[in-house]
Amino acid sequence: MNETTPVSWSLISPFVIFIVEGSIMCIGNGLIAATVLSNKSLRNRKEMLLMAGLAAADFIYGSGTFLAGLLRLILAMQNKLNYLVTSWDCMLFPSTSPLCIGQETVGLMAVFISIDRYLAVAHFATYRSLGVKYAYRILFFVFTYGIIIGACQFLASYYLTERIADKKQVCLGPTAVPGWFQGVDSNLTAVFGYLSVVIYIGVYLVFRKHMRRSTTDEFGNDDPRRTRQMEMQRRVTVTLGIVTFFTFIFYCAPIAYTSIASYLNIPFNSSLIWTLTRINSIVNIFIYLVRQQELRRAMISLLLCRPAVTTGTVLPQQVQVHSGTRRIPSNSEVQK
Repeated sequence: MNETTPVSWSLISPFVIFIVEGSIMCIGNGLIAATVLSNKSLRNRKEMLLMAGLAAADFIYGSGTFLAGLLRLILAMQNKLNYLVTSWDCMLFPSTSPLCIGQETVGLMAVFISIDRYLAVAHFATYRSLGVKYAYRILFFVFTYGIIIGACQFLASYYLTERIADKKQVCLGPTAVPGWFQGVDSNLTAVFGYLSVVIYIGVYLVFRKHMRRSTTDEFGNDDPRRTRQMEMQRRVTVTLGIVTFFTFIFYCAPIAYTSIASYLNIPFNSSLIWTLTRINSIVNIFIYLVRQQELRRAMISLLLCRPAVTTGTVLPQQVQVHSGTRRIPSNSEVQK
């Protein structure tokens, strides 16, 4: 009979943290994505759909984190953490693919969000004319890319790794594939992060230049309707700018460091690195809710099963003009 040794808290505490962080990432980001998709007013806004797309990418990454922590906790309770398996066995663990797909889609979503904000502030008239299909096409492209990367990881592990049991069962994605594939994967994520920040610097500069000019009509007079629209875009732009900054600091930069450190044979604390990447996905949840009042209200309505409150739309109204009435058209009627 095999003897079992007691499992210490110091051994399983990192796995419990994995589970807690993954749960928060899934619940918070899942709620944000569900709120946008279930609220007609929000899902008809391009920028909110992209925000939901980034939340969905964080949800995928969170699901991989949760599954990795749960698997490790089970192995620890069974005293099997040090059992040896092959790279292909690592690939078949349920956490491996979500971690890879989530990592890539988070980085690419940050790039498209930066591009979207540049269009919104530099070419507002053109951006306003774009339909929501524009956002859906971006989401389709990003998540198709993530699936392709996941398929490449699967194929690389199956065809390009040896069936030698030399990996511990605590293995994650990096040990499931050849080293060069992991290097490409990490470098792509880092490039996406740097690119998104560079684009957003341009967004900030153009935003300051165009804000005042974009709130006036063709005669140079202040246009209240355009002012409201630009104020909405300004708040979203600042919100997503904060998200992009934190994504770069806590997600893309740490992953880039692991790639560089591995190439130069510099030792690093992998637990700390991956903890930082998970913190980013958790911080984003609070940024969305604190900065976007309409999202916060819609989420409360969703949780309480109340009718969704229409946000961001000016409905037709009747106002008194001397002895008669004058009808103020809605935004959709004005655009027609």
